[in-house]
Amino acid sequence: METKTCKTCSDTKPRVTADMFNNALRDHSMDDLRPTRSGRLITMGVDQGEVISHVVVCEWLFDRPLSADLGESAICKVLWVGRFPSSDWSQLDQLMAEFQVLYAVVDADPDPSESRRFCRRFEGYAARTRYHGGSAGNEVTVKDADSGAPMVQVDRTSWIGAALGRFKVNPTRIWLPKDIPEEFKTHIMNLTRTVEKGPLGDVAGVYVTTGNGADHFAHSLVYAALGLKFAPIDTTRSIRGI
Repeated sequence: METKTCKTCSDTKPRVTADMFNNALRDHSMDDLRPTRSGRLITMGVDQGEVISHVVVCEWLFDRPLSADLGESAICKVLWVGRFPSSDWSQLDQLMAEFQVLYAVVDADPDPSESRRFCRRFEGYAARTRYHGGSAGNEVTVKDADSGAPMVQVDRTSWIGAALGRFKVNPTRIWLPKDIPEEFKTHIMNLTRTVEKGPLGDVAGVYVTTGNGADHFAHSLVYAALGLKFAPIDTTRSIRGI
C-alpha cells in the first residue's frame, strides 16, 4: 500500500524561522472545549522516548477540493501538545477518548511491545511507525496490516519536509494554539535541512538536529500527518465505542 506526501507543503527552505512559526499562531487555546460530537477529523502523533514521550493532536480542516492526497487539501490545526512518562501508556488511552482521535500513529521504538499493545487496544484506529531509508521519496509502505498493529514505514527526509513545509508557505498551512509551549517551537526550529554525500558520491537532502539536540515534537507532528492518510473521511464513528 502506498500514498504520497503533501506536495503543496514541500520544504524549500533550510529551517523554520521564528517569523514563520509566529505567523502560524492563532487565537485558539490548548484548553478549549474537547470534541463533543463526531464529524471532526482528528489525528494524533506520538514520539516515544525511553523516559518521556511527546504527543501532538491535530485537526484537519479542508479548504480546498479533496484530492487523492488529503494533505494537499487540508490545513493542520494543532489542538494540543504535551508529554507523558513513557511508562504510562494509559495517558494515551485517555487522549484517544478525550479528543475523539480517529487515527494515531506512534513511534514503534524504543519499546516495541508497548507500541504494539497500544495499537491492538485501538485496532483500526492506530499504527506503529519507523522511518525507513529504503522507502523512495514520498512513499508510505504498510506492513503487518492484518496483525492489529500495522507498521507504517516512510522516508524520513520527505515526511519531515512535508510537515515543516506547512510553516514555510504563505499563507501558512498550519495553525498553532496561542498557548503552545516554547519547547514545541524549539523542537520545530532545531531541525535543519542540509545535504550529505553518500559513499558513492551521490548527494541527498537530510535533516539534522541543531540547537539543544531535541526534536521530539517535530516527529510527533510528522506522525500526526501520517495519521491523516489512514483516518476515515466518514468521521461518524466514535472512539468511545472501543
